[in-house]
Amino acid sequence: MVKEQNEAEKRKEVSIKTSEQLQKKQEAIAERERVVNEDLGKAEPALISAQESVSGIKKDHLVQLKNMLSPPELV
Repeated sequence: MVKEQNEAEKRKEVSIKTSEQLQKKQEAIAERERVVNEDLGKAEPALISAQESVSGIKKDHLVQLKNMLSPPELV
């Protein structure tokens, strides 16, 4: 009976330690998620702006640029 109680206490200790480790990892994940979402919030407007900038480019324009041996510097 004492042996079983000791085993149960050991399992409980392991369970508590595991629970604490899990809590720490969840906190770290939540912090990383916050940082990533913040960075995404900064990058998303730039992405949308870039998409709007290139949306007016036609396929004919790209073909014309590919055919240039030495395009102008701004291109």
